Amino acid sequence: MWFLFALCCSLFNALQGAYGNKILSRIAPHLVTWAMVAYALPLMVIALVIDGLPQVRALFWSALIVTLAINLLAITLYLKAIKTSQIWNDGNGSRF
Repeated sequence: MWFLFALCCSLFNALQGAYGNKILSRIAPHLVTWAMVAYALPLMVIALVIDGLPQVRALFWSALIVTLAINLLAITLYLKAIKTSQIWNDGNGSRF
């Protein structure tokens, strides 16, 4: 079962890079970053409603904020790198 999850994760991660370049020609990287995070929120809220909020220490919340900030920066830089890369250039000036 975990192999299937890993396979799906790698497939969707590859698709994210491939379609990211096409989408980023029309949309700013910071907006795509926001969308990637915001679209996951409904699933997280559903899980929170079903399972409830677990007991966590105060250090958890500070770690969560730091991790969120680092990941948002990393995703934005990743998308900017995809936008400026020439990986999908077919040689005729148009991108795949």
